[in-house]
Amino acid sequence: HIDAERNVLFETLKKSSILIFPSSKESYGLVPFEAASCGCKVIHKCPHSFFLDNNYDVQSPSLRQSDLTKLIQSVSCPTLEEKEKRRKVILSQGDKRNFAKRLESIL
Repeated sequence: HIDAERNVLFETLKKSSILIFPSSKESYGLVPFEAASCGCKVIHKCPHSFFLDNNYDVQSPSLRQSDLTKLIQSVSCPTLEEKEKRRKVILSQGDKRNFAKRLESIL
């Protein structure tokens, strides 16, 4: 979906339950943030994703296929209620002022 229009991307994320983000170089975790703002759980190896919740999301110890496969097998899909709750929490964290303060603290 790299060339997808924004509305197509968000519609896809809203229908999804889990985002597998196999990168450690994402700038400030924007792709995981978008997925989380749609209620998805995120499997990641992204140290910049400071907003992710360790009780909801899963950080992979490595980017090896075997580690990601184990995590995929162990993660349950969120219910619709969990997705909606997650969406509200992430969007509240995405407030412009709060986001700028958090970003400033990691720079």
